[in-house]
Amino acid sequence: MRFRSLVSKYGLPLLPHSFVFGHLLIAAKVVMKGPKDIAAALVPYLISLEHPETNKYGYFYLDMWPVSEQMIVVHHPDMMVQFCQDTSFAKHTQMPFEFGPLSHGVDLVTSNGHHWKTWRSIFNPGFSSKNIQSYVPAMLEEYNIFKTKLESFATSGETVKMDSYAMALTVDIIGHAVLGARLHAQTTGCEIFDALKRQIALLLVDYSPEGLAKLLNPVRPFRIWKNNRTMRKGVLPYILEGIRNHDRKEGSKTMHSLAVKSYKDEHSAAEGEIDVRWIDVAVDQFKMMLFAGHDTVSSTFCFVTALLHFHPGKLAIVRAEIDEVLGSDSTSAQAAIARTPELLNRLTYLTAVIKETLRLFGPVSGSVRQAAEGQRLYHHETGEELPLWDLMLFSHQAQLHRDEKFWPQPHEFIPERFTAKEGDPLYPHKNTFRPFEMGSRNCIGQEFAMTELRLVLSLALLDLDFEPVYPEDGPKYFGSVLYQTSPPEEITMHPRDGMPMNVSLRKRA
Repeated sequence: MRFRSLVSKYGLPLLPHSFVFGHLLIAAKVVMKGPKDIAAALVPYLISLEHPETNKYGYFYLDMWPVSEQMIVVHHPDMMVQFCQDTSFAKHTQMPFEFGPLSHGVDLVTSNGHHWKTWRSIFNPGFSSKNIQSYVPAMLEEYNIFKTKLESFATSGETVKMDSYAMALTVDIIGHAVLGARLHAQTTGCEIFDALKRQIALLLVDYSPEGLAKLLNPVRPFRIWKNNRTMRKGVLPYILEGIRNHDRKEGSKTMHSLAVKSYKDEHSAAEGEIDVRWIDVAVDQFKMMLFAGHDTVSSTFCFVTALLHFHPGKLAIVRAEIDEVLGSDSTSAQAAIARTPELLNRLTYLTAVIKETLRLFGPVSGSVRQAAEGQRLYHHETGEELPLWDLMLFSHQAQLHRDEKFWPQPHEFIPERFTAKEGDPLYPHKNTFRPFEMGSRNCIGQEFAMTELRLVLSLALLDLDFEPVYPEDGPKYFGSVLYQTSPPEEITMHPRDGMPMNVSLRKRA
């Protein structure tokens, strides 16, 4: 009834609403119109396209109960600022529910309050520019394994699902930053990563038929316990070794070394056994970092290489820039990066390509928050206060990133948006580009991810060509064969069908 009161009591706009089904029928209708496997997180955006009247308000109320939370979908940047930047509302309880089987609600992504602030301050030094650059040798080492695999695919002519190989690369790289160790996911395999992927497949995003099937599976609790046990067993030795040898540790500030330092500082005078509760929290933090640290980069790598294949003129600009900044052959380029990691920051057009790809295909569709008592949300133009009740606030980046009010030709791949000068029609509006979210709860690892993407893409594009393999008469999203799906074994959006690709050695003129 409260949704109906939006019109009768508050005079606010409301999509056609069913007493029984809420907005589920509207959602089903828009999904049937587009690719059947489109990512569920994009459904609010598809609804807004079907009901363009929602766009003029900057928000709309959406009732998807009992499949998911009732929410306010916010897609205007001036309203997002209110609960993500000016005041950072708490993460919604949906987050610890969703990720609870993996990290028990104590990690940087899902936790709130003093606990979150404490751990964020512990890990912040690990993501300084200087510390990120210290990981460049490890990134190069892991990239060369990836390159060898890609070259073998080029020789064999095998079509491969690039997303899975990119994930193995990126988890090996983030393993250095989190645990200070090689995980070998690309070679011999990694029990920690394998258990992590199995656990992700057991997480619940909603109460859709697929979600209910997971929830009601009688062996799910045992599998969750077993996966957590495997991950804890794999991570624990690094923690214990770090505590024993903390005073002798030198080099990069890894996440586990920073956590150990905090623990040692707090327990410097204490004797006896290590606090098991602290170990449990640290393990959960590291599990979430391994998840978040590999997922965004792998998906973005796939979409960048695919988009550049379809835009050869822009690929030529990227390669000319790489030749100028790093050199025209892989050996000299890797030597230049190892010697001067700051060179990666001079790849301004490649950076623009990465940002434009994240605008179109960010792996996360938005941030979910909830208002505490006394917190308010106001319409950006009228100043009218919106009733929040206990609704989820959904900062819908995916919709904002394709809003023609802020992005001319929003469905086109135009990296020049991010090299444009202020005053240019392409220049991004303030607060409109937010793939890593903005404000105090932004992604702690965004600069690490951007450095990793610059390095891996610059070297891969120097030597190799990538061709996505999709049937031209297959489903399309805004005229493109490229779009995101929600694979049952994943919890974020991923390239359709794992991004099947043919890889070939670059043919130079």
